[in-house]
Amino acid sequence: MRNEFQFMDTKKSPDILLFLIFGMLVLLGIAHIGLAYFREQERILTEIPMFVPMLFSFGALAALCIIIMSIGRHFVLQDPVSYWIGIAFINVLIGNVFYILVWPGLLSSGRPIIGHLPGTAAWIISVEQTLLGIFFVLAAISNWPGKRSLISNHWYLSIAVWVILITLINSLLVIFQDYLPPVVNAGRLSSTAIICACIIIVIIITGAILNVRRYLISKNQLYGLIAFTQVFLFFATVENLISIQRYAFLWYTGRLMGILAFLIILFGLLREYVLLFRREQEKGLRLQESEKKYRELINYAPTGIYEVDFRSKKFVTVNDAVCLLTGYAREELLSLSPFDILDDEGKKTFQERINQWLKGEKSDEQVEYKVKAKDGHIIYAILNVKFKMDEEGKPSGAMVVGHDITERKLVEEALKESEERFLKAFQSNPAALSISRLNDGLFIDVNDSFLRLFGYERNELIGTKSSEINMYKNPEDRNAMVQLLRKDGKISNLEMNAFNKKGEPLITLVSAEQINFKGQEHILFSTIDISERKKAEETLRESKRNLSEIGRA
Repeated sequence: MRNEFQFMDTKKSPDILLFLIFGMLVLLGIAHIGLAYFREQERILTEIPMFVPMLFSFGALAALCIIIMSIGRHFVLQDPVSYWIGIAFINVLIGNVFYILVWPGLLSSGRPIIGHLPGTAAWIISVEQTLLGIFFVLAAISNWPGKRSLISNHWYLSIAVWVILITLINSLLVIFQDYLPPVVNAGRLSSTAIICACIIIVIIITGAILNVRRYLISKNQLYGLIAFTQVFLFFATVENLISIQRYAFLWYTGRLMGILAFLIILFGLLREYVLLFRREQEKGLRLQESEKKYRELINYAPTGIYEVDFRSKKFVTVNDAVCLLTGYAREELLSLSPFDILDDEGKKTFQERINQWLKGEKSDEQVEYKVKAKDGHIIYAILNVKFKMDEEGKPSGAMVVGHDITERKLVEEALKESEERFLKAFQSNPAALSISRLNDGLFIDVNDSFLRLFGYERNELIGTKSSEINMYKNPEDRNAMVQLLRKDGKISNLEMNAFNKKGEPLITLVSAEQINFKGQEHILFSTIDISERKKAEETLRESKRNLSEIGRA
């Protein structure tokens, strides 16, 4: 499992730890081969009776530090490797405490605090090393407990179980020490002790191989540190196997080797914590710088931006654009409630939106409000509101982005008034007026004079094309008129023949102008019926012609 918290720079030196593992393995191996080859009869060095209690006390203290850091790491990351390291060193801590308590010579009488057989300490340390190796194997192969494990929510309970179980195992070793096989027999290790030591060595080697493999796959160097630790534990076990003479050279180095193994894990975790602390500091500084830039961006943005706290019903922050727009100073706005600058309708709308959120209903994020400026004039604004939720899912505040649309609203109102005036003029005009689409002649609107002239009802014309009702005597007349309109932009007093609803012919005088209506090109027609005038003119011409013929006669 690849981990984001890798406390060494694997990109710059990805194989340093691997080099140390194999380098130390080779170095210690050569040293021990040399010692085995040139070693004479073991002789006792300086006897230090309190060496073991002091060394194992130091080991217990180191184990306690490792437990705190590894369990703390698991609490944050919920990664299995941290968990099993913590359990492994809980085992070390408890085992070392029992080892010290059963070590002979702690009391003035030369007896241990608990127990009475000298071999009990050896069995306690053997069980401790066995469990330590097993836990390190689990660290390499186990993906439990992870983030999705049930135990991850109650990890402290599982740790308590391990503490009780390991304490029970060590207690049973002390209670039943009389039934344990001897460790030393006739000045030599017993076969049982040798078998036990070999089992420990096999477990350590297995764990080291598995952790190196896991390190190579994941590049999480915590696995590499476990393998590095197991190199020292391997040679410490070997030294304890080949040297049973108390206070001899290998007896001292074997125990020091075990403590050194613990220190590797300890300083590795310390290094991780230091680098993580620095990383968090850098992240905090970057976050502060980012927040500063964010605040500056908001403060100097040309759009009004402010935050509201619903509990205090006050503005939390306002930027310069809000102050400039409303005419209030920043300090004045921060002492006001957002409701103070809304009109009555806006207050009602805003409260309704809050109630909708409280009920779990969604509402439009963009809503139009009327905002009252300090001098009393009304500002039209579209407020884009993003509610902030508390732990119970209820709105606790809002971030609002306001856009001033006052000019647009004034233009819209002026346009609306203009359209209303146009419609009034359109409907009341004595001339027959109509609006139809340029490309196909679809009627959009007609006035009453047009309906009277052609004899139609409004619903018969609106949405109908002029070609569908045979309005023109020659269907091509309209096409010719459109071409002329496209060319000159308008038509004035063009005489056209048409038919009313009853099919009666009409002679009309048409004027037209191209207009834009809802984004499309339309034609505004003005039609005057000149049928009677044309008849009168024809009658007049006929009269003149008759008079002329009479005069010639």
